[in-house]
Amino acid sequence: MKISISLIATLANTASAVLVTYYQIQPAGTTDTLHATGELRFYQANDYLNVWAISAADGGAIIKNAFTNINPYVSCDDTACKSVAQQPTPFAFEDAGAGAFRVRNPANGLVWTAADSTIKPAPADGSPAQKFVFQPVQMTLPS
Repeated sequence: MKISISLIATLANTASAVLVTYYQIQPAGTTDTLHATGELRFYQANDYLNVWAISAADGGAIIKNAFTNINPYVSCDDTACKSVAQQPTPFAFEDAGAGAFRVRNPANGLVWTAADSTIKPAPADGSPAQKFVFQPVQMTLPS
């Protein structure tokens, strides 16, 4: 029996793959996901720009886009929070109930707030706009 070369390549690639878990970040109660496109924007799409890796760090966790290495919200102005490559900020995750979290910057005490399709840091006020869901997404990557 002959086996096609493409099947052999598929089997070889599968054997050397690793399963990883990334996260899609959504404001609670929506299906929009956070994308790293220079600015941080929430919208409906499913591509590599909306999967985020989370790793432990002193004082919290580092969040970065799994494929672009962009870290969320280092600088914000009146219109949007910018995403910046290679400038990680550790964030603290606080249980906000119903599977949602508040994301706090321990350095300034401000929390992520969904506004105008982006993230803006603001003082915690318990509003629904400050609750985020981190939906796990498993992906198979080459090892």
